[in-house]
Amino acid sequence: MPRSPHSRRELARVASLVALVILLFTLSITVFCPMPGYAVVLETDQIGGIPYIERGISADQMVNIDAKTGYLVTKDGVVLWSRGAQERRAIASITKVMTAIIAIEEDRLDDEVMISPYASIIGGSTANFEAGQVYTMRYLLDAMLLVSGNDAAIAIAEHIGGDDASITEFEVPPSGEFDTPAFTILMNKKAHEMGLENSHFTNPQGFDAEEHYSSAEDVAKMVTYAMKKPLFREIVSTTQFDVPGAEPRPSTNILLTTFEGANGVKTGMTDAAGECLAGSALRGDIELYGIVLGAASDEERFQECADLLSFGFDHYANRILAESGTVLGSTEVTNYLDVEIEVGITHDVAATYYDLLGPIEQKVHIEPIKAPVTNDTIVGSIKFLQNGEVIATEPIYSFEEIERPTFFESIQISLTRMWRWMTGSGGDKQLVTTD
Repeated sequence: MPRSPHSRRELARVASLVALVILLFTLSITVFCPMPGYAVVLETDQIGGIPYIERGISADQMVNIDAKTGYLVTKDGVVLWSRGAQERRAIASITKVMTAIIAIEEDRLDDEVMISPYASIIGGSTANFEAGQVYTMRYLLDAMLLVSGNDAAIAIAEHIGGDDASITEFEVPPSGEFDTPAFTILMNKKAHEMGLENSHFTNPQGFDAEEHYSSAEDVAKMVTYAMKKPLFREIVSTTQFDVPGAEPRPSTNILLTTFEGANGVKTGMTDAAGECLAGSALRGDIELYGIVLGAASDEERFQECADLLSFGFDHYANRILAESGTVLGSTEVTNYLDVEIEVGITHDVAATYYDLLGPIEQKVHIEPIKAPVTNDTIVGSIKFLQNGEVIATEPIYSFEEIERPTFFESIQISLTRMWRWMTGSGGDKQLVTTD
């Protein structure tokens, strides 16, 4: 039975109300639950120091992050990914990695250090130290690296810098530009020694200043250098800072408790620097350092650093190149007639390499062999290459055993060879197998 005009109007009004509700619900989600910032892949992003496009890599194979600059490198210095690697930027409290390097190398960890009035009022992220309190240098390192204590950084710098007249090699800028002039000179001297070409420091804690800067590449070099020091590794892998008479404070680096294998390193945040993180992780024998500078939020710096490290572990790994028992060919046994034996590898061949740098090629070299032959006789080698560089080499062994010809067999073989030479006849090759 057809609906009346009145029913059709009611149905239309209901449909309009439903559509309005859906629209309002969608708008409320957009307003109150905004979508996260879109991660990006830039055409200038590099794989192994070369723009990824030039390597024939597609954008969907790349890591997506939104940070201004970044770096991903192995502990052995293999650069996996980079963005704006040499761009000079504020790095906030990642500066404290350099402060820690100098403090550790001074080897005065048992020194007792008094917190100065200036250190106690420095502001920003602090360990809540008060003027006149005394702590060991070792404890101040914990406070500086775990909870990013600016007061600890100033106390360390004041104690080590002092009025040492032997550090005048680098000119001190006009008074007021440096928090701790003598110590800052040590920082810049060390940066020079380490080859940090895009770094300059004006304070030990990382406050924004026109002449205080570093780069993603230089931060990676600092982290690599610092992580070779057992004490530094021990501190930055610790998940909490113990406070006498109070509850422990968690490390500012939440990557330590949210990412598999995370073992460091340092957070940072200022207006000029944005959200920054130098993160590290160790899985098996592979340790990677991921640098994120200028992320949009606290959450994003950890997520993007985790994405970088995951990207690294996905593509830089130890892989089997050839399995034990693989036959690679055959070779002639020269003191027999028409005899060849199978040869190959007797152990799995593995190598740690970066698969985005190109395919793996093989070069096999097999030489003729003279009996006696055992199954551990080396008859050649196989090389595995990536972009022309050898990443693994393995001996090639005989897979069969052949005894030396007897005296009478040797005479027969010699006579047969002579007859073939005289008549120009040849022989059929046969495969000798192990009984």
